[in-house]
Amino acid sequence: MLKSLVQLFAEKFLQNKREWVADQSTISIQSSSELPVIADGESHPFTMPYTGVVNLRGYGVWFADIGGFNLINLGPSANGNLSIWAYAKKGQELTYAIGQSNQFSTAYLRIYKVEGNN
Repeated sequence: MLKSLVQLFAEKFLQNKREWVADQSTISIQSSSELPVIADGESHPFTMPYTGVVNLRGYGVWFADIGGFNLINLGPSANGNLSIWAYAKKGQELTYAIGQSNQFSTAYLRIYKVEGNN
């Protein structure tokens, strides 16, 4: 009897949370876009084109920051690679910042759409 009650509760709960469950889907590699990155150490805004995850990656960078989440390398002469991932909803405004090191190579910002969201 307890098992039946738990199952009934779970079914009703998940039906009411259908939209929330859809947002927990995996990312789609095929549905992604790349935004140009200015690696000058300043904060730059962008708007999410769809619900998904954003990846800010830099090669030979001193620091990387996206929406307040940041990673810091060992200073301006660092030769490290940093990568930050964050989840955001369509239309949400975020900012990013990349600080070049003396060994700077490249940086990019890629947005991956989550499957199950249109």
